[in-house]
Order: sequence, then structure tokens, then C-alpha cells
Amino acid sequence: GNNNLINYEEQIRIELENQKDQFDKDMNMCQTLFDQITVFTDIEEARKEYRSAFELHDKIEKAVIKAKEINDDEGLLEMKKTEYNTLDKLSKSFQPFYSCLLYTSPSPRDRQKSRMPSSACKKK
Repeated sequence: GNNNLINYEEQIRIELENQKDQFDKDMNMCQTLFDQITVFTDIEEARKEYRSAFELHDKIEKAVIKAKEINDDEGLLEMKKTEYNTLDKLSKSFQPFYSCLLYTSPSPRDRQKSRMPSSACKKK
């Protein structure tokens, strides 16, 4: 009876720890990707990193959902909720860059270098 419940909770905790480890690895990967992408100050160069930027945006969005799930589980198990500072920082720093990149995406119509409106790249 009661023993099974304890074992079950223990299993959930172990599973949760594994998820958190994986999450940290993913975050490190995202951070590396972020550093690679944002190294480019020239928008032309940054454009070459488009695919990576979209990929990173996707990863960050998924990570935000995952972090919430982990926190919810921690709440259920009455564990201290993990704080995801790296994720928060990454999300905040990447957003303006991503918006800027989207805004200045090259359309076939205007192949000539267009001056991008500075407003697109101002931090919100």
C-alpha cells in the first residue's frame, strides 16, 4: 500500500531530476547558439544565421513550456521550484535580436541593401 506510493513518488522525482539535467544541457546548447548568432553585428552576416536563429527561437519557446511543466511537477511534489535564470536571460536578450532579424529579412523585391529602420532594432 503506502510503500508503493513512496516508490512511485521517488520515481517521479528521479524522472524530474533527469528532465532537469536534460533541460540544463539544452540551455547550454541554446546559449552557445545564441552566442554564435549574436556575434554578427552586420545584419548581412546575421542573415546567414537565419536557420540557427529560427531554430533557437523554437528551442527557447519549447524550453519556456518545459520549464513551466517542471515547475508544476515540483509544485505537486512540494519541492522547491527551480528558477530558470539562464532561460529568462536568453529569452529577453534574444527577443530584440530575433525581431530585428525578422524585420530585416530579405525579400526578393529589394535585393539592394536597405537601411533598416533603427526602431526595429531598439530594445523594447
